[in-house]
Amino acid sequence: MSKRKQENKLWDKAKPNSKRKKLLKGFVNIGLGGIIPDVIGIKDVGSRYEPKIEIIAVEVKEDLPNYKERHMDQVRRASIFAHKVFLAAPREFKSEEVELAVKERIGLFEL
Repeated sequence: MSKRKQENKLWDKAKPNSKRKKLLKGFVNIGLGGIIPDVIGIKDVGSRYEPKIEIIAVEVKEDLPNYKERHMDQVRRASIFAHKVFLAAPREFKSEEVELAVKERIGLFEL
């Protein structure tokens, strides 16, 4: 099975749960590679009088032994158009990966 097909199986898990319906409505699976992340969400963070949106990008990765700087760089590139960027993976992150993510200003979450 190709790497892309393995990652595709994890996309739905990267979507927020149904408790946050505002965010769930804005999520779309696109995963076209390059600068476009696997999952993009649009959240309404404005008020009745001042509309404002927040764009959230999630790069979903398969279970790898280490997420190196090149993986984090792929996620960081999405910050060109997204307010918040995350790396999602089906395992716990190691302390050195957390440190690198903090340095790169990337959020991490386990699927």
